[in-house]
Order: sequence, then structure tokens, then C-alpha cells
Amino acid sequence: MRDDVASTPGDLVFVSVSDGVGVGVMIHGELLRGRHNSGGEFGHVPLSLDGPRCSCGAHGCWEA
Repeated sequence: MRDDVASTPGDLVFVSVSDGVGVGVMIHGELLRGRHNSGGEFGHVPLSLDGPRCSCGAHGCWEA
């Protein structure tokens, strides 16, 4: 192992955009899971409450 690389992971945000929008968040080396393990479901954050219906059942999600 190199001396200039930390042995434990720190904070990290990973964003994936393809068929949907996914996010992974690591804080102090631990994965942020959120309620019902949906911490990375960034694509289901509503942008407009009167927007199109999403596959999750809500309206106006980023993915919709």
C-alpha cells in the first residue's frame, strides 16, 4: 500500500445517470442508506409536484 493513500475511506458521493438517476453517499467510511434503504434514490426527488407521474407513483420526479 502506498503511504499517501488513506487506509480507510472518507466521504464520497457517486452519481450515476443512465436509465435513471442514482446516488451513493459515503460519510466517514459508512454508506448512507436512509429510510427503507433508499438513501441513493435521488431520481425520485420531486422537481415539480404537478409534473408527470413517475414509476414510483409520485409526480414530478427527476426520473419522470
